[in-house]
Amino acid sequence: MNKAYLLLLAFFMFSCSSSDDTTVVEEEDLNPIEEESKVYKLKKETFSFEDYYMTEREINYEYNSNGFISKIIDKSSWISGSEHESTTDYYYNNNRMDSIVNIYVQIQNTSKSTTVFTHDLKGDIISSSRYYNEKLVELVEYFYKTNNQLNYTVLTRVDNNGEHQTPKTEYLIYENGILVGYESAFPTTRTFDNKNNPHINLYSPDYKRIVKHLFINNTLIQVSTSSSVKRKYEYEYNSDNFPVKSLNYGDDKLVFEKNYIYY
Repeated sequence: MNKAYLLLLAFFMFSCSSSDDTTVVEEEDLNPIEEESKVYKLKKETFSFEDYYMTEREINYEYNSNGFISKIIDKSSWISGSEHESTTDYYYNNNRMDSIVNIYVQIQNTSKSTTVFTHDLKGDIISSSRYYNEKLVELVEYFYKTNNQLNYTVLTRVDNNGEHQTPKTEYLIYENGILVGYESAFPTTRTFDNKNNPHINLYSPDYKRIVKHLFINNTLIQVSTSSSVKRKYEYEYNSDNFPVKSLNYGDDKLVFEKNYIYY
């Protein structure tokens, strides 16, 4: 290969190279980064009362490393001047609810309530036993639909003599696959908003299916045949449709205001 050819080749390669090392990426080559939606978990609820038997109340929430509720501390002051504190600890086994222990402290005494859960091979809770001050007081069996929603429960109370009372069956009521209430001798009628319940992200999946009154949305009006009082609720929401404040009325009279603070 002669020298002239080599010089020409070198000149050609140099002229084709760019003095700017910047890599240009066409717009269509960029993949947009999708932001993960925030999971709202309650940090605190504070209450302001109007002519009520409580004067102050605050509930604080703590979670474990898997994001499930681990502790709820509920402190309240009463018009009698007494102070009450309820501490509930949640214990898990392989991310399934194993037991719940509540310590309730008031001036007169301190009580302890423990609920222990059993699961089937699928991981669904099938029964629970509740003890009050170490004494068995209640047994509950849980029965599911084929879609894994809770269908009904059978509750058996145990009296002071250890005698089991007559079991009571309670069916859940769903509309379009969404829980709206419970069958009862004293029916309760509710209307809901289409926003997010602030308690919806507290629990492990197995326990979430059996928590009573854990509705997807927030109650606007509640009327029960067991009470002459009509309950009404008004809310203020954040941009993701979670409540930040609620006003709670009884027969159109303001009872208390609640504020929701999230992590």
